[in-house]
Amino acid sequence: MKLVLFLFIQIFLTSVVFAQHKDFERIKISGEWQKVFSRDGFEVFVADVPNSDFKAFRARGVVEGNITKYLTLYRNVEDMKDWSPKLIDKYAIAESSDIEAITYQADDIPWPAQDRDLILQNKLYLDKKNKMLKVLTYSVKLKNYPPNQRYIRAEINWGVFSIKPLNPNQTYIDFMIHAEPKGSLPAWIVNQIQRKWPYKFLKSSERAARRTIPKVKPGVMKLYTDLLKLMKK
Repeated sequence: MKLVLFLFIQIFLTSVVFAQHKDFERIKISGEWQKVFSRDGFEVFVADVPNSDFKAFRARGVVEGNITKYLTLYRNVEDMKDWSPKLIDKYAIAESSDIEAITYQADDIPWPAQDRDLILQNKLYLDKKNKMLKVLTYSVKLKNYPPNQRYIRAEINWGVFSIKPLNPNQTYIDFMIHAEPKGSLPAWIVNQIQRKWPYKFLKSSERAARRTIPKVKPGVMKLYTDLLKLMKK
């Protein structure tokens, strides 16, 4: 679950938006989101996904702190292992700009299961209709980063991380993910673990934000500035 991205050259905006709309076609669930966990104002939901034994999960809530703290926190992917639960490692493999990158991450899976890793494409864009910043994440394959014996290569079919400011001291976050852990992990165990992990991620984000000094990348700041203009209309 983790982020960065989009583009800063205005002339490419139209073509990029069309590409992103095509990418978002991968997001599919069956039926409605069902609430499975709630604590401290954070809610966690699950939903069935066509042709998969693994449920998609969604978490949303209000975190304390200015949005610039969170835009800084999530963009510094190399530091996420210091605060994100169950994250062993994370770093950028390639960065197209401040707002688009391919990242690697490794996650700790409870014993006796083997740990997992992922190669992720991440894109950030401005959702003008809903007035939010959104990151689309999904797994990709790279020849120079094949699976190794230490980890089982998992896949995120789709993930969307949405964020917007509520006021100078509060930020709204809503994210949803559908992952395939691969290997022999039973679906019921994975689905059970997912019930609380999103809550832990949001609480860890909130704690990390308290000690984060805002330093937003220029490309991200441009989108954030555009978002503020939209919110004033």
